[in-house]
Amino acid sequence: MAVIEPEPPVAGAITLASSVAEPLTRREAGIAQLLARGYNDRQIAAELVLSVGTVGTHVHHILQKLGVQSRHQVAARLAGINDPS
Repeated sequence: MAVIEPEPPVAGAITLASSVAEPLTRREAGIAQLLARGYNDRQIAAELVLSVGTVGTHVHHILQKLGVQSRHQVAARLAGINDPS
Protein backbone atom coordinates (compact mmCIF):
# COMPACT_ATOMS: atom_id res chain seq x y z
CA MET A 1 0.00 0.00 0.00
CA ALA A 2 1.35 3.40 -0.98
CA VAL A 3 1.88 6.01 1.69
CA ILE A 4 0.39 9.37 0.81
CA GLU A 5 2.39 12.27 2.11
CA PRO A 6 0.49 15.39 3.21
CA GLU A 7 0.88 18.50 1.08
CA PRO A 8 3.67 20.75 2.33
CA PRO A 9 2.54 24.00 3.92
CA VAL A 10 2.67 27.15 1.87
CA ALA A 11 5.68 29.24 2.82
CA GLY A 12 3.61 32.41 3.27
CA ALA A 13 0.52 30.72 4.67
CA ILE A 14 1.40 31.65 8.23
CA THR A 15 0.64 35.25 7.27
CA LEU A 16 -3.02 34.29 6.84
CA ALA A 17 -3.24 34.28 10.61
CA SER A 18 -0.18 35.02 12.69
CA SER A 19 -1.45 32.90 15.59
CA VAL A 20 -1.81 29.73 13.50
CA ALA A 21 0.10 26.92 15.21
CA GLU A 22 0.21 24.87 12.01
CA PRO A 23 0.24 26.65 8.64
CA LEU A 24 -2.40 25.90 6.05
CA THR A 25 -1.43 23.66 3.16
CA ARG A 26 -1.60 25.07 -0.35
CA ARG A 27 -4.96 23.31 -0.89
CA GLU A 28 -6.35 24.60 2.42
CA ALA A 29 -5.23 28.14 1.60
CA GLY A 30 -7.01 27.94 -1.76
CA ILE A 31 -10.18 26.63 -0.16
CA ALA A 32 -9.99 29.30 2.56
CA GLN A 33 -9.86 31.98 -0.14
CA LEU A 34 -12.96 30.52 -1.80
CA LEU A 35 -14.70 30.41 1.59
CA ALA A 36 -13.87 34.08 2.03
CA ARG A 37 -15.53 34.78 -1.33
CA GLY A 38 -18.73 33.14 -0.04
CA TYR A 39 -18.49 29.82 -1.88
CA ASN A 40 -20.31 26.86 -0.33
CA ASP A 41 -18.85 23.33 -0.25
CA ARG A 42 -20.55 22.29 -3.49
CA GLN A 43 -19.27 25.35 -5.34
CA ILE A 44 -15.75 24.79 -4.02
CA ALA A 45 -15.90 21.11 -5.01
CA ALA A 46 -16.99 22.02 -8.54
CA GLU A 47 -14.36 24.75 -8.86
CA LEU A 48 -11.48 22.54 -7.67
CA VAL A 49 -12.78 19.21 -9.01
CA LEU A 50 -12.99 17.61 -5.57
CA SER A 51 -15.75 15.68 -3.82
CA VAL A 52 -17.99 17.60 -1.44
CA GLY A 53 -16.79 15.32 1.36
CA THR A 54 -13.15 16.17 0.68
CA VAL A 55 -13.97 19.86 0.74
CA GLY A 56 -15.77 19.38 4.07
CA THR A 57 -12.68 17.73 5.51
CA HIS A 58 -10.47 20.58 4.32
CA VAL A 59 -12.90 23.16 5.75
CA HIS A 60 -12.83 21.35 9.11
CA HIS A 61 -9.01 21.44 9.14
CA ILE A 62 -9.00 25.13 8.17
CA LEU A 63 -11.36 26.01 11.03
CA GLN A 64 -9.19 24.07 13.48
CA LYS A 65 -5.91 25.55 12.29
CA LEU A 66 -7.24 29.12 12.32
CA GLY A 67 -8.93 28.58 15.69
CA VAL A 68 -12.31 29.79 14.44
CA GLN A 69 -15.81 28.32 14.41
CA SER A 70 -17.41 29.69 11.27
CA ARG A 71 -16.80 30.44 7.62
CA HIS A 72 -17.42 34.11 8.34
CA GLN A 73 -14.56 34.05 10.81
CA VAL A 74 -12.31 32.47 8.17
CA ALA A 75 -13.11 35.37 5.85
CA ALA A 76 -12.43 37.85 8.65
CA ARG A 77 -9.08 36.23 9.48
CA LEU A 78 -8.03 36.32 5.83
CA ALA A 79 -9.00 40.00 5.71
CA GLY A 80 -7.06 40.65 8.93
CA ILE A 81 -10.18 41.52 10.91
CA ASN A 82 -10.86 40.12 14.36
CA ASP A 83 -14.45 38.80 14.11
CA PRO A 84 -15.84 37.75 17.51
CA SER A 85 -18.93 36.01 16.05
